[in-house]
Amino acid sequence: MVRGARRIVLFVLLCCAMVLFMLYEDILVLYHHIPYDRVCNAAANCDRPKSRTVSSNNTDPNSPHSLDLSMDNFDPGQIQPYGSPSSRAQELIKAVIIICDTIPHGRALLESLLEVDPARQCQSKIVVEMTNRFDWEVKDKELLKRSEKGGVLHGRLFFVANNPVEQLYLENAVGWKVPNGVRLLRPLGLSKDYEYPAELPPAKDTDFIARAFYCGSVYSILSNQYEIPINIVPAAAHYGGPGNLLAFKGFIDFPYQYSVMKFYENIAYGVPQFIPTPRLLEQVLKNGLHCADWVSVPLLKRLIAHSSHRTDPSSDSDPKFPKWSHLMDFYNPLFRPFVYYFDSFQELADLNLQFKNSGRKEIDTKQVRVKGREFYIELRKEIVRGWADLFREMGFAINIKP
Repeated sequence: MVRGARRIVLFVLLCCAMVLFMLYEDILVLYHHIPYDRVCNAAANCDRPKSRTVSSNNTDPNSPHSLDLSMDNFDPGQIQPYGSPSSRAQELIKAVIIICDTIPHGRALLESLLEVDPARQCQSKIVVEMTNRFDWEVKDKELLKRSEKGGVLHGRLFFVANNPVEQLYLENAVGWKVPNGVRLLRPLGLSKDYEYPAELPPAKDTDFIARAFYCGSVYSILSNQYEIPINIVPAAAHYGGPGNLLAFKGFIDFPYQYSVMKFYENIAYGVPQFIPTPRLLEQVLKNGLHCADWVSVPLLKRLIAHSSHRTDPSSDSDPKFPKWSHLMDFYNPLFRPFVYYFDSFQELADLNLQFKNSGRKEIDTKQVRVKGREFYIELRKEIVRGWADLFREMGFAINIKP
């Protein structure tokens, strides 16, 4: 129980919200995905939602251990474009600010630490929770690098990464050295449950499911040329969360980022995932069959070559899992027992033929539907402990609520 804890404001994107969504109960959550020109014109946008209480249940993937804080969701539309009352403005002056997912959204906070006048500096402690490259789409990076000095001098910056790539990228590609290190705190694997969309083809336990991306043709090739039964969800559509994937034989996914929230959610829900080996992923990227904009194998090879990142010695000689691939959680030894890998399109087609007339349970030879859930219940406890330690380091009296 937190006694007299000050509130915390969390800057997040929708895709990152579920990383910490269920973790805190005394946190104000501000979603960046809402357009800044959106006017507060409806009760749903203007009214403050009630605090959400999170309980713990060791068998329910949606009920993790919590830090017993209270959480409010805050729509930025409330302060755009006019009309925010003074009382509401004061509520947004927080002791801790967490910048999630796309860090450049909080660049003004970082650069405020460079101001000579203390009155112009952000006085809050700032947690930088990295998900997709610290300097994502930033062009004038020299100015950004100056913020490192400001953050170190003021001792107000705390760094968290939700996957192994981020720290190496921060240190080697951006050039920031973090004195107190970067905490690796992976996503909690939480998701809301939604109804399966009626506009999608009916779910069949003899079919796979995949979500198309905005470029590339791998899923249509698997479906048309290799005759693998795949329910391909259009890129602009949704399938309603990991709970709906359980009705299928498995989820086929070609990574388009170094880590994505759905990967962790699927393991936590016990969804069998079928993912190309690193070799096959590198091949389809080179051949232009899959999007390469957000995944750079050459970058990962450079990062692993200039780091002391420890890999699993038992798999170092396996050509299917070279050292650079361990930086992607899709291939990290920690998660590998709960993922099915295929090294060619034909290999996946052969696997489908082997279980062509079988249901979704028969193909799950690793028992991911059971063991994945069990694994993530324990991992989630470790993640919550990591966040608790971080807040204790910042001076908060935090106890974990079982």
